[in-house]
Amino acid sequence: MSISCSKVQEIPLQRGSIAEEQKGSLKTTAEDQIIVDKYKKIIKERHPTNREISDVQLRNFIPETEQIKNKRDRERIQMNLYISLKMYEEANALNEKQLAEKPTTEKQFRKCQYMEILNRTQDEIKSCNEQLAQHLHKDLNVAPKDDPQYPYGEWAYLLAMYKAGHSEYKQKMEAFIASTTDERMKSEFQDSYELATGQ
Repeated sequence: MSISCSKVQEIPLQRGSIAEEQKGSLKTTAEDQIIVDKYKKIIKERHPTNREISDVQLRNFIPETEQIKNKRDRERIQMNLYISLKMYEEANALNEKQLAEKPTTEKQFRKCQYMEILNRTQDEIKSCNEQLAQHLHKDLNVAPKDDPQYPYGEWAYLLAMYKAGHSEYKQKMEAFIASTTDERMKSEFQDSYELATGQ
């Protein structure tokens, strides 16, 4: 399972949450900027044909990220490194820490993804998706129904409920797909449905 998301799997309706988190972040110091620039250089110069060389460089860079004082920059770079290196245990641990500090729908979504990737028990995955559905339900209750992302939020809620073990949501997803008039969305929902239900 890939950690990257299609539009259907992204968590919609979270406007402002990233900006709010960034308000509390420290300013980037000159020392931080040197490390951030080194990270950008490593990423830019990644060996296109030999991933092993690139992975060694990235893995060796991880301890340096601990020196970044700006928490937002440090954790963003660390998360990017963990995902790029398929260090999903570490990515999950960092996400869990962030989720405990400031719960958001997006972080809960990532938690559920990591649980699937890390082959956690079905009960743990279902519980995670139940919590995700609760987050999505709250988001949908405050989002304007005319928001172009609203149908994606509705779909994400239905999908999370299904993945939480509520088998009756399979029919609700089918009805939602059938009622969707936008052909691009309909196709995305259908693909997502087939992936989730194994059809």
